[in-house]
Amino acid sequence: SGVWGGSSGGGYTTNTETQSVFKFSIGAGDSKKLSISKDVGVSALDIDFKAAVPNADITVTKVDEKPSDVTTIPNVYRYIKISTNLLESDIKEAKIEFSVEKSWININAVGRATNVYLNRYSNGKWSKLDTLTAGSDETYQKYIAYTPGFSYFVVSADKTIPSIEEEFKVSDVKAERNETLNETIEVAVNKTEEVVFESFTG
Repeated sequence: SGVWGGSSGGGYTTNTETQSVFKFSIGAGDSKKLSISKDVGVSALDIDFKAAVPNADITVTKVDEKPSDVTTIPNVYRYIKISTNLLESDIKEAKIEFSVEKSWININAVGRATNVYLNRYSNGKWSKLDTLTAGSDETYQKYIAYTPGFSYFVVSADKTIPSIEEEFKVSDVKAERNETLNETIEVAVNKTEEVVFESFTG
């Protein structure tokens, strides 16, 4: 039996240890954040809607092993299934929040939090989603991933270490950003000095 809670548009939410079910209506341009049962595998869905949906239905299910109808992917942390009647054209942007144990990252992602990805199964293959780190606590690293739609998902890790060239590219980008910031500050300081000088001479 689930724990029932209210939802906008006369819908409802029910959570169990293995599944979270959401039914609601939503207007075009509105957003909806859905909190998932902690044992399912993701902590929240945050959806911005492009179109109005009068009878949205989303089910997030814990999957203990590789589903038979998806291809194999290496270095798996967790599988998740998100079923819905939403079309990709209904969604402007969807974010999936999830966490991964740091001890698993140390072993399976060479200790690099940025080597962990959420992958979506679509058109017969897995695709890496844009996955960002989003803080951490003593035990877990938190993430947010952006997806154009819903289906099977898997959290996995890349064991490769970036090459020295790739590390330098990242450093160069950071340096360029710092230079731009410094130039902006210098312009602001110069303008301030000009105003002060004019006030004394004027």
